[in-house]
Amino acid sequence: NPIAAIYNFIYNGKVYNYQCGMDVHLHRDVSPGLLLQGFCIQESISKGMREYDFFAGNQLYKRRWTKISRELVSIRISSEAMKMKAVRRVDVVRAALKRWRGHTQLN
Repeated sequence: NPIAAIYNFIYNGKVYNYQCGMDVHLHRDVSPGLLLQGFCIQESISKGMREYDFFAGNQLYKRRWTKISRELVSIRISSEAMKMKAVRRVDVVRAALKRWRGHTQLN
């Protein structure tokens, strides 16, 4: 039976780690997923890939490989009315953040 799996995409000299997993019934000290991830990173380096991207999330296994991260931002706009609602919401959030920053700097 398989005990670990990994699903990566390769595009433009980069490896994108889309999904991975392991058998949840294994003992906690056994980490075939971590070993498989290491093998994929090693293979990516040997193939001349420029980057191995873990995608979104801050899971422990990702932090074991790197402390560098990028913020993932997702925006979806579907109509002019939605655009205007989004602009108004951004203004409300921006004002709230300014108030919060001012409050935290006073304390």
